[in-house]
Amino acid sequence: MSPTNPDMKQGSSGWNKLPRVIQLLILEALMQDGCTLSRFATVSREWQTVLERHNFARIKLTPLRTVDFGSMIRRNRVLPGTRRLRLYLSRHGT
Repeated sequence: MSPTNPDMKQGSSGWNKLPRVIQLLILEALMQDGCTLSRFATVSREWQTVLERHNFARIKLTPLRTVDFGSMIRRNRVLPGTRRLRLYLSRHGT
């Protein structure tokens, strides 16, 4: 059964029966795999918490995305803990 299957109920897969250390190893393997993690955040509330903390640890804000910045972080005000803004300015006349 795919972890993104909408019919899958939390606990029906046995996820809650796994030891916590195994759960964390699985989540860490997903994070290191390099795949897009946003779809896995819908599996359960626990997955969402862990994966969004990872996903929002660093946000690259480009000029085109500044309009959407508020909506990107509004839901996750506690994430990231530190916000940094890096501006890339073009030279005058280029």
